[in-house]
Amino acid sequence: MFGCVAMAGMLSVPEAIGAPIIAGYTAHADYKLNLPLLAVFVSAVLAGLIMTVLTWLVLAVRNVLGKKQLAGGNHSGSGNRSRCGRRRARPKAGRVRLEPGGPASDAIEQT
Repeated sequence: MFGCVAMAGMLSVPEAIGAPIIAGYTAHADYKLNLPLLAVFVSAVLAGLIMTVLTWLVLAVRNVLGKKQLAGGNHSGSGNRSRCGRRRARPKAGRVRLEPGGPASDAIEQT
């Protein structure tokens, strides 16, 4: 309730919002208010379907990093632990780890 009062107070300051922005809001409001009732209903149903599918996707992804990626966030991590606290899997046998000063990095630098 306080947020609504604060927003109304800020928007009621004269010249707080420029004339081009007010003209844009007016054009958008006129367009939305002149739509037929069926179009508004169908738009609301489609918006609800999209939000439902996105909710199911977030619930289906179990990894925290996957949820951040699904939401479009930055998923860069560091260290030996993922953000959900579990240890990362060890490298499989046969893979070479490139460590500074190790034999594999020396071989690469020589080529």
